Amino acid sequence: MLQAPVFEGLSFDAPTFLEDCPAPAEVDIRRGQVLQALVIAMMIIVLDEVADLGFEIAG
Repeated sequence: MLQAPVFEGLSFDAPTFLEDCPAPAEVDIRRGQVLQALVIAMMIIVLDEVADLGFEIAG
């Protein structure tokens, strides 16, 4: 019975892999986008607390 060589099969070429997925040159995030994300997160927290309040009163 013959055993397959360890390095035979799929090859992984790191430079080719990195060339296929280039990173953007710069990221454009504005203050308004950060503020909007924080407001949405705050609303989710408030809504979650309101939902939990019903359980606390019933319990």
